[in-house]
Amino acid sequence: MRLLFLSDVSIKRVIGGAERVLFEQSTRLAAKGHAIRLITRHLPEHRTGREVIQGVEEIRCAFEPKGGMRSTVRTWRQARRHFLSLHEQMQVDCLNIHQPFTGFGIISAAVALGIPRVYTCHSLWAEEYLSRNVNGRPTGRILSRICAEARKWIENRVILSCHRVVVLSRYTQEKLRRVHGIPSDRVKVVPGGVDLLRFCPADDKAAVRRQLSIPADRFVV
Repeated sequence: MRLLFLSDVSIKRVIGGAERVLFEQSTRLAAKGHAIRLITRHLPEHRTGREVIQGVEEIRCAFEPKGGMRSTVRTWRQARRHFLSLHEQMQVDCLNIHQPFTGFGIISAAVALGIPRVYTCHSLWAEEYLSRNVNGRPTGRILSRICAEARKWIENRVILSCHRVVVLSRYTQEKLRRVHGIPSDRVKVVPGGVDLLRFCPADDKAAVRRQLSIPADRFVV
């Protein structure tokens, strides 16, 4: 299959859960022989606009975190151009959108072209924004709320434009129903996988405790 991922994070450096899920999905599909492309934002740690990472071509759109609406629109336009160019080259079979910001730039074109669309929901964008942008001043709280509502609206438009939504848990499934009105039958719960070659029980747990200087009778998580 020819699959296109849309995200706001990069698989260049895995620093959190969203990057981990995106990295594992995209690179493992590429390893199975699928043609995988990824369109995302150009982050500060990136030196180039394109890079192939374990068989996945990551294409980065210009992005200024504090560039305002003009920069935002430029990112959306660039994402749309990249998407249309890729689709002309490879005829994308399916889109997998992992975050709404970059995805918003291409969603209308994808709908017009009739390409199947899946949204992978890690968390709600507005909630994440508010958790990182708490301002005690009244004007700051009002501005934060306006920015959060704008993010909620964008996320809502992107999710509603997708045929299916994938989540890791029933908790997120219920939150999507409550916040965005997504019926449960459109949301598929796919629990996170585990790499059993990397994460496996130790043959001798007592030896591991001794190696880490953990008392034999101490409960450890």
